Amino acid sequence: MGTGERRCGCCGRWRPENQVAELGATPGVYICTGCALWAARRAGLSGLLHRRGTPRPATPAVRATVPVLGSTDLDRTAAFYALPGFAVHVRADSYLALDHPGGELHATFLPAVTAAD
Repeated sequence: MGTGERRCGCCGRWRPENQVAELGATPGVYICTGCALWAARRAGLSGLLHRRGTPRPATPAVRATVPVLGSTDLDRTAAFYALPGFAVHVRADSYLALDHPGGELHATFLPAVTAAD
């Protein structure tokens, strides 16, 4: 252990202070960059990570878009999208949010439109 080093609470190795991060909910416990990257991959966040040396964008990139569909029957919409694996995340009187491991889909209630309208 050298001056200015911290012990990683995951792998146990001693690292320079600039190569560890203190865990917010547990002061005095640190995690090294290698273990942080390992944990991010295990959590399925590898697509959000940048390789070392890759410049980060100057402005935040769009991480996701969520389509909002019109629906005349939100219960029927939820049942239809349950078939491919979407689950209801939020349900309100006129709004529905569906989750799926590959994405998210929202629907808003729109009254039926007739040809006379």
